[in-house]
Amino acid sequence: MKNQNTLFFASFAAFTSLTISSLLFTPLANAQFAGQNLQGRNFSNRRLERASFRGANVTNARFIRSILNNASFHGATGPNANFQNAELRNASFYGATFGRRSRSRAANFQSAVLIRADFYGANINGVNFRNADLRRARFHGTDARNVNFGNTDLQDITFYGANLRRANFRRANLRGVTFHGADMKRANLCGAVNIREARFIGSDLRGASCRP
Repeated sequence: MKNQNTLFFASFAAFTSLTISSLLFTPLANAQFAGQNLQGRNFSNRRLERASFRGANVTNARFIRSILNNASFHGATGPNANFQNAELRNASFYGATFGRRSRSRAANFQSAVLIRADFYGANINGVNFRNADLRRARFHGTDARNVNFGNTDLQDITFYGANLRRANFRRANLRGVTFHGADMKRANLCGAVNIREARFIGSDLRGASCRP
């Protein structure tokens, strides 16, 4: 009887572990979270391709190592959201607010893949993009003050009319980057890679370190 009980509990534990694991990695493609209050929710290690977080509140939410290709965060609010190592190809952050506030830190996109992501008109003041892949992303009219672009790949990006005051571009790849009408006062360009291949058109570089 003792052996039977032991076998039962071992089987139950294995089943529970398998069930939790299955739920954790269940694909949620095309999921709809538009307008919802998702503060502090954990979406880590999930497949969320084409999911809509349009207008949602994702403050303090976690998306660590999640796959969010083509997801929409249009108009969403997400200070202190964590997207470390997430994949966000073609994701839209149009008009979103992920910058820091008086009582909240900015969102964290460290080591995320954000190829062709759209930050048009977004507030990303103080966001951390360190080691991220941002090739061909769009930063038009973006509030990107104090953003950490350290060691990021920014190839072929156009910062059109973006506010880049005090932004950090240390060791960032600037090949093919165009700064058009950008406010870059006191930006840090020291150690930026391929800076001579970047174009600065009508941008304000007053007080910028290591300016070209």
